[in-house]
Amino acid sequence: MNSSLFVYGSLECDEVMAALVGRTPTSVPATLAAHRRGILAGRIYPGIVPDPQSEVSGRVYFDLDEAALDILDWFEADEYERLLVAADCADGRRTNAFAYIVCAEYAELVTDVPWNLAEFRRLHLDDYVRGCKRLRDEWIASAGVVSDGDEP
Repeated sequence: MNSSLFVYGSLECDEVMAALVGRTPTSVPATLAAHRRGILAGRIYPGIVPDPQSEVSGRVYFDLDEAALDILDWFEADEYERLLVAADCADGRRTNAFAYIVCAEYAELVTDVPWNLAEFRRLHLDDYVRGCKRLRDEWIASAGVVSDGDEP
Protein backbone atom coordinates (compact mmCIF):
# COMPACT_ATOMS: atom_id res chain seq x y z
CA MET A 1 0.00 0.00 0.00
CA ASN A 2 1.41 3.40 -0.97
CA SER A 3 1.41 6.44 1.31
CA SER A 4 1.60 10.21 1.17
CA LEU A 5 4.18 12.34 2.98
CA PHE A 6 4.03 16.01 4.01
CA VAL A 7 7.51 17.57 3.84
CA TYR A 8 8.66 21.01 4.98
CA GLY A 9 12.45 21.22 4.72
CA SER A 10 15.22 19.67 2.66
CA LEU A 11 12.82 17.00 1.38
CA GLU A 12 10.86 19.75 -0.40
CA CYS A 13 13.69 19.71 -2.93
CA ASP A 14 12.92 17.14 -5.62
CA GLU A 15 16.67 16.57 -5.95
CA VAL A 16 16.90 15.45 -2.31
CA MET A 17 13.86 13.18 -2.57
CA ALA A 18 15.19 11.60 -5.77
CA ALA A 19 18.63 11.09 -4.22
CA LEU A 20 17.06 9.20 -1.32
CA VAL A 21 14.20 7.19 -2.87
CA GLY A 22 15.43 6.93 -6.45
CA ARG A 23 12.65 8.98 -8.07
CA THR A 24 10.65 12.16 -7.69
CA PRO A 25 7.10 11.26 -6.65
CA THR A 26 4.17 13.41 -7.74
CA SER A 27 3.62 16.28 -5.31
CA VAL A 28 1.58 19.41 -4.63
CA PRO A 29 2.18 22.43 -2.37
CA ALA A 30 0.47 22.05 1.00
CA THR A 31 0.24 23.43 4.52
CA LEU A 32 0.06 21.81 7.92
CA ALA A 33 -1.90 23.61 10.62
CA ALA A 34 -1.02 23.70 14.32
CA HIS A 35 2.73 23.18 13.84
CA ARG A 36 5.78 25.44 13.97
CA ARG A 37 8.96 25.10 11.91
CA GLY A 38 12.45 26.23 12.92
CA ILE A 39 16.00 25.32 12.02
CA LEU A 40 17.38 22.67 14.35
CA ALA A 41 20.19 23.95 16.57
CA GLY A 42 23.56 23.38 14.92
CA ARG A 43 22.02 22.05 11.70
CA ILE A 44 21.16 23.39 8.24
CA TYR A 45 17.67 21.89 8.12
CA PRO A 46 14.45 22.43 10.06
CA GLY A 47 12.15 20.46 12.25
CA ILE A 48 8.55 20.98 13.22
CA VAL A 49 6.77 20.70 16.54
CA PRO A 50 3.12 21.11 17.51
CA ASP A 51 2.03 24.72 17.98
CA PRO A 52 -1.68 25.60 17.79
CA GLN A 53 -0.87 29.20 16.76
CA SER A 54 1.26 28.35 13.71
CA GLU A 55 1.10 26.82 10.26
CA VAL A 56 3.87 25.25 8.17
CA SER A 57 4.12 25.44 4.40
CA GLY A 58 5.57 22.55 2.43
CA ARG A 59 4.40 19.93 -0.03
CA VAL A 60 2.80 16.52 -0.08
CA TYR A 61 4.43 13.71 -2.03
CA PHE A 62 2.10 10.92 -3.13
CA ASP A 63 2.59 7.20 -3.86
CA LEU A 64 5.56 6.39 -1.66
CA ASP A 65 6.02 2.66 -1.14
CA GLU A 66 7.17 0.98 2.08
CA ALA A 67 10.81 0.79 0.94
CA ALA A 68 10.81 4.55 0.28
CA LEU A 69 9.34 5.20 3.74
CA ASP A 70 11.90 2.84 5.28
CA ILE A 71 14.84 4.79 3.84
CA LEU A 72 13.24 8.10 4.81
CA ASP A 73 12.74 6.79 8.36
CA TRP A 74 16.43 5.87 8.43
CA PHE A 75 17.40 9.26 6.96
CA GLU A 76 15.37 11.21 9.53
CA ALA A 77 17.02 9.36 12.45
CA ASP A 78 16.14 9.49 16.12
CA GLU A 79 15.14 13.15 16.42
CA TYR A 80 12.00 12.62 14.33
CA GLU A 81 8.98 10.37 14.46
CA ARG A 82 6.74 9.66 11.48
CA LEU A 83 3.16 10.56 12.40
CA LEU A 84 -0.08 10.73 10.44
CA VAL A 85 -1.33 14.31 9.90
CA ALA A 86 -4.02 16.06 7.86
CA ALA A 87 -2.42 18.40 5.32
CA ASP A 88 -4.26 21.01 3.27
CA CYS A 89 -3.20 20.79 -0.36
CA ALA A 90 -3.05 23.85 -2.62
CA ASP A 91 -5.61 22.22 -4.91
CA GLY A 92 -8.21 22.47 -2.13
CA ARG A 93 -8.24 18.90 -0.87
CA ARG A 94 -7.29 17.76 2.61
CA THR A 95 -5.23 14.60 2.65
CA ASN A 96 -3.95 12.27 5.30
CA ALA A 97 -0.20 12.06 5.04
CA PHE A 98 2.73 11.11 7.18
CA ALA A 99 5.06 13.86 8.43
CA TYR A 100 8.33 13.76 10.31
CA ILE A 101 7.71 15.60 13.59
CA VAL A 102 10.51 16.29 16.05
CA CYS A 103 10.12 13.97 19.05
CA ALA A 104 9.20 15.60 22.35
CA GLU A 105 12.59 14.78 23.90
CA TYR A 106 14.33 16.73 21.08
CA ALA A 107 11.82 19.62 20.84
CA GLU A 108 14.28 22.06 22.44
CA LEU A 109 16.47 21.67 19.32
CA VAL A 110 13.83 23.48 17.22
CA THR A 111 14.96 27.11 17.26
CA ASP A 112 13.04 30.27 16.41
CA VAL A 113 15.29 30.75 13.35
CA PRO A 114 13.04 30.50 10.28
CA TRP A 115 13.73 28.00 7.50
CA ASN A 116 14.50 29.52 4.12
CA LEU A 117 14.23 27.06 1.23
CA ALA A 118 15.80 29.44 -1.32
CA GLU A 119 18.80 29.99 0.95
CA PHE A 120 19.17 26.25 1.56
CA ARG A 121 19.12 25.65 -2.21
CA ARG A 122 21.71 28.35 -2.85
CA LEU A 123 24.11 27.49 -0.03
CA HIS A 124 23.74 23.77 0.63
CA LEU A 125 21.74 21.83 -1.97
CA ASP A 126 24.54 20.40 -4.13
CA ASP A 127 26.56 19.05 -1.19
CA TYR A 128 23.41 17.87 0.55
CA VAL A 129 22.26 15.88 -2.50
CA ARG A 130 25.69 14.25 -2.80
CA GLY A 131 25.47 13.26 0.86
CA CYS A 132 21.95 11.89 0.38
CA LYS A 133 23.12 9.75 -2.55
CA ARG A 134 25.91 8.32 -0.39
CA LEU A 135 23.41 7.62 2.41
CA ARG A 136 21.07 5.86 -0.02
CA ASP A 137 23.92 3.70 -1.32
CA GLU A 138 24.88 2.84 2.26
CA TRP A 139 21.28 2.03 3.16
CA ILE A 140 20.82 -0.20 0.09
CA ALA A 141 24.06 -2.03 0.86
CA SER A 142 23.12 -2.58 4.52
CA ALA A 143 19.45 -3.36 4.01
CA GLY A 144 19.68 -5.16 0.68
CA VAL A 145 16.50 -3.39 -0.34
CA VAL A 146 15.66 -0.98 -3.13
CA SER A 147 12.74 1.42 -3.36
CA ASP A 148 10.23 2.31 -6.04
CA GLY A 149 11.33 -0.31 -8.54
CA ASP A 150 15.03 0.58 -8.69
CA GLU A 151 17.52 -2.06 -9.67
CA PRO A 152 20.23 -2.83 -7.07
